[in-house]
Amino acid sequence: MKKVYLTSFLIVATLIGFNQPVPAAQSVATCGLNFIKVTANAKNKQKGYPDPKLTLTCSGDIVTVDSNNIPNFEFVQTTPNPLQAQNLHLELPLKPVPASGVTAVPLGGPVAVTVTGLYIFGPTEAPQDGFKDPFLNGILDYCNGHTAPHGDYHLHVRSDCIGETTKVGSVLAYALDGFPILSPYVCADTACKTSKKLSSSWRVKTGKDARAGNAWQVHEFVAGGDLDKCNGKKTADGYAYYATDSFPYFMGCFVGKPNLPRP
Repeated sequence: MKKVYLTSFLIVATLIGFNQPVPAAQSVATCGLNFIKVTANAKNKQKGYPDPKLTLTCSGDIVTVDSNNIPNFEFVQTTPNPLQAQNLHLELPLKPVPASGVTAVPLGGPVAVTVTGLYIFGPTEAPQDGFKDPFLNGILDYCNGHTAPHGDYHLHVRSDCIGETTKVGSVLAYALDGFPILSPYVCADTACKTSKKLSSSWRVKTGKDARAGNAWQVHEFVAGGDLDKCNGKKTADGYAYYATDSFPYFMGCFVGKPNLPRP
């Protein structure tokens, strides 16, 4: 068993940049995955929030992700729920495989983890809000996230706060079935001198308001676009989801068997 502490300064890494005003971060290849070494945000420290913690433990074909789910960018409260440290504990397969059938994305709770150790929830808000799209209804912060009732911060939409969202092949997160979630940019030619941006194949149903009602019920999947129903496609490395600009943003369903945390 190999345990790697991503908050350690002993990790050899490469410096990368962000478009959002976040601390400099370092990219690491740990357990064959692309998580990022997280460091504390100065403004969060001034506000009394704990430093972010992220640990990976490799054992056989499983990687265990432990995080306190504290952002490494400035937290700006937009809900009545103050930010609180969590005990994020996820077990992901290092070599994910497609299941015999797809699994629906839950209406609430985690569906993926960012490379900085933060929760990602699906494209719907809480039941008291009618499972509406939180992005279109303007209830997310500048990083496209916010806190749930237990103070657990989570993203609903792609954000430069967690990685290089315009770089071809950039890994932004891992779904709970183990498959990566990539930036929506792919090579447009063999030499990859140019790139193109992939779009979701989900569309708003005719006569429906994208901001009203359960987001899954006002959208429908239309085959023949860039991506499949789960918002991904086969790649040279197997399969990947893509973080698109529009619904469902990260994933439309799980291709593999998700290991969802207990409520």
